[in-house]
Amino acid sequence: MGSGAQGPTKRERRALQFSLLGSGTMAALGFGFAFLSGSRAVLLDGLFSLVSVAMGLLTLWVLGQVHRPDDERYQLGYVGFEPLLNVAKGILWTVLCLLALASAVQSIFEGGQPVASGPALLYAAVVSAGCLGLGMLLWSAWRHTRSPMLRVEARGWLLDGVLSVAVLVAFGVLRWMEGGPLEIWAPFVDPAVVVVMVLGVIPSLGGIIMRGIRGLLSAPPTEELQEEVRETLAEVLSEVPHREAVVRMMQTGRYRYVHVVVVLGPERGWTLAALDRLRADMVREVRSVAADLDVDVIFTREIRWAEPFDEALRLETPE
Repeated sequence: MGSGAQGPTKRERRALQFSLLGSGTMAALGFGFAFLSGSRAVLLDGLFSLVSVAMGLLTLWVLGQVHRPDDERYQLGYVGFEPLLNVAKGILWTVLCLLALASAVQSIFEGGQPVASGPALLYAAVVSAGCLGLGMLLWSAWRHTRSPMLRVEARGWLLDGVLSVAVLVAFGVLRWMEGGPLEIWAPFVDPAVVVVMVLGVIPSLGGIIMRGIRGLLSAPPTEELQEEVRETLAEVLSEVPHREAVVRMMQTGRYRYVHVVVVLGPERGWTLAALDRLRADMVREVRSVAADLDVDVIFTREIRWAEPFDEALRLETPE
């Protein structure tokens, strides 16, 4: 599995390093402004950023691991580290969210949390711009590298940016309430913001966790890619006399694997050289669909080497 992996691109590593620097800056701002404003929402944002710093360091380490070649310890490569990291990130952020939610609900029942709206507004404005800017930068890097780790980072920053804009609006409302007839409700704005932040981020965290679990369970890639690969293989094999063909696909992190078993008939005497040429043609055509696909092709005369398989894995070749 690791044999086909290429090293991380400079763009990918640089983007992750930039994300790490951004997380450190946001954590410092969060804790500083939380002290000045007394806001739990700002403190939660700072805690998120602090966790992101730790996860960023781990991400850079994993980035190096997933590109290592096969070795005696991990004989199919290190690609499983990537979805494992994303699952760990999602779970850690979810636990943090649930703790913050419990604290906010308790605060509401205890009468709310007074907040200095001026520092809170300034913080929300700076962080909204910073998060959205970093998110768009990382999304651009992901579009060029297709790195699953960059995708998680970019989505995290963009989501944080959207939530920060919501916090900015909420603190603007808080500022407007001060000194007016609604000032009695002002202490409830901050814990309410925390509740909204948590409820907004939980679905996205669930998606990160589920995608990571699918990678750990070697689930197949997108249906669109599967269909393209199967159509390509069917075209190649349409001119080859064979009894059966079975195609299996899996994806773990950024690694995508295609396993093909072709059951040849007895009517033709194949040489090893001819089979190698056919295999090269099949691999070349499959990689024309996606260049990073790792492809194994097995030729046999006995269907038992392809079993067990579901009927959906059987390749139908055009007449």
